[in-house]
Amino acid sequence: MARGTAYGNNLDLVAKGIGLRKQIAELLGFKSWAHYITAGRMAGSLEAVNDFSDDIDKLVRLLSVPACASHKRAAPDAPPSLAQRRAANRC
Repeated sequence: MARGTAYGNNLDLVAKGIGLRKQIAELLGFKSWAHYITAGRMAGSLEAVNDFSDDIDKLVRLLSVPACASHKRAAPDAPPSLAQRRAANRC
């Protein structure tokens, strides 16, 4: 089935939905939908979510560096193993 033939172009609907969310958030006094939605959640704010995400990202990168550095090919001409390809994608 060709793209956009069954129900029209869904990307237009997604864009409209994003625009409506932005309008709702602004009408309620928030900078964005993300600010609005996190204000009532345990996180409390978008900034808290971003800080937590940054901390997790730093920790994962810190812990994954030694593992990535230890994956070496058996022979210079040998193709990388599946484990090596997966490890490379995590770095």
